[in-house]
Amino acid sequence: MPATFSRLIVEEYLRGEVGYRGVIVSDDLEMGAIGELCPIGEATVRAAAPDTISSSSAILPSVSTRLIAPCSRPTRHRSSRFAASSRAPRASTRSRPSVPPATTAARARRARRRAARQGLATRAATCVAPITPAYRRALNGRVLVIFPRLSELAARITVEDVMQDEARFVREALAPYGVEPDVEIVAVEPGPSEITRVAAAARAAAATVFFLYDAHLYPSNRDLLNAIQDAAPALGVVLMRDPWDAEWLRPGWRG
Repeated sequence: MPATFSRLIVEEYLRGEVGYRGVIVSDDLEMGAIGELCPIGEATVRAAAPDTISSSSAILPSVSTRLIAPCSRPTRHRSSRFAASSRAPRASTRSRPSVPPATTAARARRARRRAARQGLATRAATCVAPITPAYRRALNGRVLVIFPRLSELAARITVEDVMQDEARFVREALAPYGVEPDVEIVAVEPGPSEITRVAAAARAAAATVFFLYDAHLYPSNRDLLNAIQDAAPALGVVLMRDPWDAEWLRPGWRG
């Protein structure tokens, strides 16, 4: 059992015997000992379970909270749910069955775990450039998402099964925010023809969200970034691996 998942280490020793009350940061959740046990998504949940607060692996859907959610347009379904929730409740003549204390406690524990996981996911994304009014407005139009073909890397690094169908993964991640994007999947190291094609798609979209894999490690990624910045009317960039890629974001773009 890796120490990252161990209640004995985290709760009994660090919290109990040592009395440490600060933030506990895990090691890499993609290291071999963990990868042999479970994929990174399950590893994130298991690491949070024994009171480990922060991890060193990024959780990709969390960027939606920072990049899309503040700007997403309300949907008809959301409006109808809000309207329904604002109506006065009807009086009921039926008595509700009592909930056993054990069930209530279990629900409370699940709620705390969900809150911890959401907090972990939110902190996994850091904004490096402020949102602009133009970007906010553009998300009401046609949205294009450009995402790397991570399935190319599955034989070498841990890539969750759900992320190996990249287009579906992106659509499902953005659906809760009322965004139904067009999706372009590009090679981790795109060639000139692919860069040209994706730049043309960005030019035709009202807003583009570009998941930049690593522009320092792969020069073709920087070429793709430059082409998209030349073409896109409004652009948000997700720096997936290297925060220093922010130096190549032009003024006015969201990152």
